[in-house]
Amino acid sequence: ENIASPVQGFSIVPIAERPILSTRYYSSYSVNDPFICRYAELQRIAETEHVATSSTLFLVFHDHYKKQFLKDDGVQGDLELFSNITGSAHHTEHCRMFGGFLAACATHIGHYRYTQPLYDELMAWAASIGYSVSGISLQELIIGRTMTSHEENFVTKINLPLNVSAI
Repeated sequence: ENIASPVQGFSIVPIAERPILSTRYYSSYSVNDPFICRYAELQRIAETEHVATSSTLFLVFHDHYKKQFLKDDGVQGDLELFSNITGSAHHTEHCRMFGGFLAACATHIGHYRYTQPLYDELMAWAASIGYSVSGISLQELIIGRTMTSHEENFVTKINLPLNVSAI
């Protein structure tokens, strides 16, 4: 349920706490990277650890969201990929709880490399209603490279977690 009324498709939403299967470390951080190797790694971990997950892939850019848009394709950053656990949660190094915070939210249609203007508009919108964002970005790849090769059909939900002090 949205907490703030959407303006231009923007809203403040709760990100529910839930168990996830994740992998997090410094790696390629470029918006041009398809992250297929990281996705395959997450799938392998799920199989090895016998953890059932959703097919939806999430990316958390723990460094400031703008870092992914740097022109240098060799840029590295603190990147976490995860999927929601759909079965019983296991206690392994790759399973943890995620969520329990508010985020400014918007949806982008098209390739990820074209999301920077939406990020900037979403951050400005949040500020206009009294919130500040943390700089961390949570992307939900609703329709991505693993589902279609037609980039114009990609659908990405962008969430910018809010700073608690702004609430």
